[in-house]
Amino acid sequence: MKRLVCVIVAFLTLIAGIHASAAENYEAPAETAQVAEDEVLLKIDLISDTHIGVDGTEEILSSVMNRITREADDNTGLIVAGDVTNSGEKYQMNAFLKELQRFPKERTAFCFGNHDYGLWSSSESHRGTMIEGRNEYFGMDSKKDYYSTEINGYKVVVMGNEGNHVNSANISGAQLKFLEQELDEGSANGKPVFVLCHWPLRNTHGERLLWPIIPGGALSSSDTAKVKAILKKYDNVFYISGHLHMGLNGALFQRLFNICCVEENDGITCINAPCCGKGNRFGVTGKGTGMLLTVTKDKLIIEGKNYLTGEIYSKYSFDIALKNFTPEVPAEADTGADEGIDADSIRDLYAGNVEPAPQETGEAAVFNEEEYELAGNCGENEAA
Repeated sequence: MKRLVCVIVAFLTLIAGIHASAAENYEAPAETAQVAEDEVLLKIDLISDTHIGVDGTEEILSSVMNRITREADDNTGLIVAGDVTNSGEKYQMNAFLKELQRFPKERTAFCFGNHDYGLWSSSESHRGTMIEGRNEYFGMDSKKDYYSTEINGYKVVVMGNEGNHVNSANISGAQLKFLEQELDEGSANGKPVFVLCHWPLRNTHGERLLWPIIPGGALSSSDTAKVKAILKKYDNVFYISGHLHMGLNGALFQRLFNICCVEENDGITCINAPCCGKGNRFGVTGKGTGMLLTVTKDKLIIEGKNYLTGEIYSKYSFDIALKNFTPEVPAEADTGADEGIDADSIRDLYAGNVEPAPQETGEAAVFNEEEYELAGNCGENEAA
């Protein structure tokens, strides 16, 4: 019965005209090509909405982190797109960080979501707890919800909510200025930059399908316009969000509802990560689901992945071409053999500047067609 109701609500929403904008969605390739080890510049394990504090979510995150740490190499980063806790309690934050610390902190980034600010109460009641835990973990000294970091030389700009509207976010002028400054710095030579915010941009990823009446499924229309005006100035900026619990969805949901977990909106590539801890509503609904992002010299590859089983969902893979990107490649050291220079001395001099080739990890698994069948995967409509 719940499945039928969910399908009916979805179609009525579309008929009423409250749905995602007509964004250009990326078509998933029929088969994801394997990337040679020497072509990989960066890999990012992306998860979201761990909701620590709900029964079973600690165990799920522990299993997910087992796989991430086992399969990661020195070229792998980790991003968590908010709602790391379920109600912003200190014990929940401590439990989240206990699992997270198994991965190198210098290659990790996470943002806060609506649940981290205290569920439906005033965000001021839990903001201090969240910021204090984050600062202690990363060794930061900041009272702001937002910050920036780098993962192996690639900028990650982390945005946050600065007001008491816990179901959405309030973005100050200072934060917008900070965003633009960081993009100026991080996007040199067309280098990919990742902007991390728990809330998606308005009218992306079917946000209106899940919140047709109650506001709060995305940034406000005003903040969306301001953020987009900045993002549009740069090539290769990727906006990463969570919050929607939409699962992995691609060609099928694009045809039925004109939504996708990876969309281009006004020239901005938007990536919405599925819920890892509580499960999802549409598409691939399983717990432990996330995405693997791979940067090469000419494209960003986004692959749906179940971090409990290690399965790569080939039907939810997206290739996004990079524009005007010139990777920094270490120059080969001259051995000096022709000039009679000591070759061993030259190699020793340059050894510290040559990065080892990243190791390819994980195996693609066969996709289960039943997992994205609409009627069979319409989950409960619980609060995100």
